[in-house]
Amino acid sequence: LSVVAEREIDSDGVTIMAMKPNVWPVADAGPDLTVAMKPDRTIDIDGRASYDPDGVIRHYLWEQTGGPTLHFGNFRDRKTSYPYFRYHYTWDDASTTFTFLLSVTDDRGAISKDTVSITYHPIIEEPIAPISAFEDTDVTVRVTAYAPIVAYRLERRPFGIEYPVTYDPVASTFTFTALRSSSDKTYYYNLIVESDTGVQQYVEITVNVRDVP
Repeated sequence: LSVVAEREIDSDGVTIMAMKPNVWPVADAGPDLTVAMKPDRTIDIDGRASYDPDGVIRHYLWEQTGGPTLHFGNFRDRKTSYPYFRYHYTWDDASTTFTFLLSVTDDRGAISKDTVSITYHPIIEEPIAPISAFEDTDVTVRVTAYAPIVAYRLERRPFGIEYPVTYDPVASTFTFTALRSSSDKTYYYNLIVESDTGVQQYVEITVNVRDVP
């Protein structure tokens, strides 16, 4: 426990040195977050809510304690209150969680610590299993969405032709009409979705269309 001297003068003019205990700083690494990812997205972690009740914070230090290892070039300013990191995420990755430990040191050398976790999710969980449908009938694709979807479109691969599609956010489903075919045939689509933070994801959908007898 750190202490400092407080000087007082008694009635006889004698100086008395009283020791005042140090109040520990408060480390605040911010709330745990779940974020929709895109490749190479930069994420900030925020310790600016940390404080020292009876002084000032002199030093910040962030350490990674969990998740895929972030090399120095992808985890910058770790000795500041507000660093950032970048993860080379690909859409093939599953959800990924990073944990960080923040240590703050006050002007008397006392140290406090706090942790935070950051979980990366794609906007929509992949892969989506192939779907079978009769021609010219509605195809409904149920998805697991980790972020609000504000925009979307459906394109046939490899031609890039756009097709009408509707989205029901309550049921978390996309619906479109299967193409007509004179025989059983497989069609491939890209469902392009955009989250409320501007992140886009391309989701592959395969539809096996069966000709109506």
